Amino acid sequence: HRSLRRTRFLTGQPANGSRGLPDIRWQGADGAPPQWQGRGPGFLAFTLAGRDAAEPVLQVMLNMTADPREAVLARVDGCGWRRALDTSLASPLDISPPDQQDRVVGAGYRVPARSVVVLEAWPD
Repeated sequence: HRSLRRTRFLTGQPANGSRGLPDIRWQGADGAPPQWQGRGPGFLAFTLAGRDAAEPVLQVMLNMTADPREAVLARVDGCGWRRALDTSLASPLDISPPDQQDRVVGAGYRVPARSVVVLEAWPD
Protein backbone atom coordinates (compact mmCIF):
# COMPACT_ATOMS: atom_id res chain seq x y z
CA HIS A 1 0.00 0.00 0.00
CA ARG A 2 1.35 3.36 -1.01
CA SER A 3 -0.41 4.93 1.98
CA LEU A 4 1.96 3.04 4.30
CA ARG A 5 4.99 4.57 2.57
CA ARG A 6 4.33 8.27 3.01
CA THR A 7 7.07 10.83 2.77
CA ARG A 8 5.21 13.51 4.76
CA PHE A 9 3.87 13.60 8.29
CA LEU A 10 0.22 12.69 8.77
CA THR A 11 -1.87 15.64 9.93
CA GLY A 12 -5.36 14.33 10.68
CA GLN A 13 -6.68 16.67 7.95
CA PRO A 14 -8.27 15.67 4.62
CA ALA A 15 -5.80 15.28 1.78
CA ASN A 16 -6.10 15.10 -2.01
CA GLY A 17 -7.74 11.88 -3.16
CA SER A 18 -8.79 10.89 0.37
CA ARG A 19 -12.58 11.02 -0.25
CA GLY A 20 -12.78 13.86 2.26
CA LEU A 21 -11.42 11.62 5.03
CA PRO A 22 -8.60 12.74 7.31
CA ASP A 23 -5.28 11.24 6.24
CA ILE A 24 -5.31 9.44 9.63
CA ARG A 25 -7.88 9.10 12.40
CA TRP A 26 -6.88 7.44 15.68
CA GLN A 27 -9.48 5.39 17.61
CA GLY A 28 -9.98 3.18 20.61
CA ALA A 29 -12.05 -0.01 20.45
CA ASP A 30 -15.23 2.05 20.96
CA GLY A 31 -14.49 4.22 17.91
CA ALA A 32 -13.79 7.31 20.04
CA PRO A 33 -10.38 8.97 20.26
CA PRO A 34 -7.97 6.79 22.24
CA GLN A 35 -6.78 7.52 25.76
CA TRP A 36 -3.23 8.79 25.21
CA GLN A 37 -2.51 9.49 28.88
CA GLY A 38 -1.86 6.86 31.51
CA ARG A 39 -1.73 3.13 31.07
CA GLY A 40 -4.44 2.95 28.41
CA PRO A 41 -6.73 0.08 27.45
CA GLY A 42 -4.19 -1.98 25.43
CA PHE A 43 -6.05 -1.43 22.17
CA LEU A 44 -5.32 1.08 19.43
CA ALA A 45 -6.80 1.52 15.97
CA PHE A 46 -6.48 3.97 13.13
CA THR A 47 -8.14 4.65 9.80
CA LEU A 48 -5.67 5.56 7.08
CA ALA A 49 -6.98 7.23 3.91
CA GLY A 50 -5.53 6.14 0.59
CA ARG A 51 -3.13 8.51 -1.15
CA ASP A 52 -5.40 8.53 -4.21
CA ALA A 53 -8.94 7.42 -5.07
CA ALA A 54 -7.74 4.06 -6.47
CA GLU A 55 -6.14 2.99 -3.18
CA PRO A 56 -8.39 1.54 -0.47
CA VAL A 57 -8.84 3.13 2.91
CA LEU A 58 -7.25 0.96 5.63
CA GLN A 59 -8.56 0.19 9.11
CA VAL A 60 -5.70 -1.05 11.30
CA MET A 61 -6.49 -2.53 14.72
CA LEU A 62 -3.89 -3.56 17.29
CA ASN A 63 -5.04 -5.58 20.29
CA MET A 64 -2.26 -5.86 22.86
CA THR A 65 -4.44 -7.45 25.54
CA ALA A 66 -4.88 -11.09 26.57
CA ASP A 67 -8.58 -10.95 25.65
CA PRO A 68 -10.41 -10.45 22.33
CA ARG A 69 -11.88 -6.98 21.84
CA GLU A 70 -14.93 -5.95 19.84
CA ALA A 71 -13.92 -2.90 17.80
CA VAL A 72 -16.25 -0.36 16.18
CA LEU A 73 -15.33 0.12 12.52
CA ALA A 74 -15.03 3.50 10.84
CA ARG A 75 -17.65 4.28 8.20
CA VAL A 76 -16.49 4.94 4.65
CA ASP A 77 -19.37 6.08 2.42
CA GLY A 78 -20.17 3.65 -0.40
CA CYS A 79 -17.65 1.07 0.80
CA GLY A 80 -17.59 -2.14 2.79
CA TRP A 81 -14.71 -3.62 4.76
CA ARG A 82 -12.77 -6.73 3.74
CA ARG A 83 -10.14 -8.52 5.83
CA ALA A 84 -6.64 -8.21 4.37
CA LEU A 85 -4.61 -9.37 7.38
CA ASP A 86 -5.27 -11.08 10.71
CA THR A 87 -2.15 -12.19 12.58
CA SER A 88 -4.18 -14.58 14.76
CA LEU A 89 -4.77 -16.85 11.74
CA ALA A 90 -2.30 -19.54 10.70
CA SER A 91 -0.16 -18.87 7.64
CA PRO A 92 -1.01 -18.60 4.76
CA LEU A 93 -4.55 -17.63 5.85
CA ASP A 94 -3.26 -14.61 7.80
CA ILE A 95 -2.79 -12.49 4.65
CA SER A 96 -5.38 -12.34 1.85
CA PRO A 97 -4.92 -10.78 -1.60
CA PRO A 98 -7.78 -8.46 -2.66
CA ASP A 99 -9.57 -11.11 -4.76
CA GLN A 100 -9.65 -13.54 -1.79
CA GLN A 101 -10.57 -11.23 1.09
CA ASP A 102 -13.51 -12.10 3.31
CA ARG A 103 -16.20 -9.41 3.54
CA VAL A 104 -16.80 -8.04 7.03
CA VAL A 105 -20.47 -8.05 8.02
CA GLY A 106 -21.72 -5.52 10.55
CA ALA A 107 -20.37 -2.36 12.16
CA GLY A 108 -17.78 -4.10 14.31
CA TYR A 109 -14.97 -6.62 14.20
CA ARG A 110 -13.81 -9.01 16.92
CA VAL A 111 -10.04 -8.53 17.18
CA PRO A 112 -8.42 -11.62 18.72
CA ALA A 113 -6.07 -11.31 21.69
CA ARG A 114 -2.52 -10.12 20.96
CA SER A 115 -3.10 -9.63 17.26
CA VAL A 116 -3.14 -7.11 14.44
CA VAL A 117 -6.01 -6.89 11.95
CA VAL A 118 -5.99 -4.81 8.77
CA LEU A 119 -9.17 -4.22 6.77
CA GLU A 120 -9.49 -2.60 3.35
CA ALA A 121 -12.50 -0.53 2.28
CA TRP A 122 -13.77 -1.44 -1.20
CA PRO A 123 -16.82 -0.06 -3.04
CA ASP A 124 -19.96 -2.11 -2.40
